[in-house]
Amino acid sequence: MKNILVANLGNRNLKFNGKLYTEKPGSDNDLSLYNEKNSFKSLTQKIWNLWDSGSKPEIDIEINILDSFLRDNQYVFEKVYLIGSNQIEEKKQDQDTYWEALIIKRIIEENFGISSEVIECRKKVTDNNQLLVFFRDTLKDLKQKYPEAKFIICDAGGTPQQKLALKIAVEFLFDKEEFDVLYKPIDKDELVKVDHYEYRKIILAEQIFSLINNA
Repeated sequence: MKNILVANLGNRNLKFNGKLYTEKPGSDNDLSLYNEKNSFKSLTQKIWNLWDSGSKPEIDIEINILDSFLRDNQYVFEKVYLIGSNQIEEKKQDQDTYWEALIIKRIIEENFGISSEVIECRKKVTDNNQLLVFFRDTLKDLKQKYPEAKFIICDAGGTPQQKLALKIAVEFLFDKEEFDVLYKPIDKDELVKVDHYEYRKIILAEQIFSLINNA
C-alpha cells in the first residue's frame, strides 16, 4: 500500500543555523537574511528567491519535525504534500508558510529522494469555515488520485485552526483504515498516534446534545 504524507506547515518546520525562527538572535550584526527586520514570510521568501535563482543563501537550512516522519521505519512514502499558507487580502500575513513549503519540498526531494508537492492555501488561517472547505476539497482530490493509499497526517505545524480543520476533514472523508494521524512530542523521538475518532466523537456528541435540547 502506498503511503502519502500530508502536512500543514508552521514556522517550526525549518531551522536556520540550527535554530528555530523564534530563537533567532535578532541582531543587525547577524547574517543579512537572519535578523529581526525579517518576518518569517520575508525570510523564507528571500531564501527561496536566492535558491531558485541559483544563488546559495549564507545560512544553513534544515527540516525540523518532518524529518522524523521521513526517517521513521514504519513508513515508506510515495509522495509528500506540503500545505503552505499564502493568505490573500489579510492584514496579518507575516507568518505565511508558502515559501517555506517550496524550500522544504526541495530539501525533501534532494535529501530523501521523495517526490513532493506544495499545496497553496490562500484561505484565512484562523477561519474554521474557510479551512474546512479547503481541506475537504483538497482531501477529496487526493483520495480520488490515490484510492488505494494510506494517508499519514502530520499533526504538527500550522495554526490551531488549520490543524483542527485538517483532522476533522480526514476523519469524516476517510475510513479508519485509510489514515493515521501522528505527532512528534517535543521531548520524545518517536511518533505518537492520535485517536482516529477523537474529533468525530466530539462533534457527534455535540450534535446529539443539540438535538436532545431542541427536541
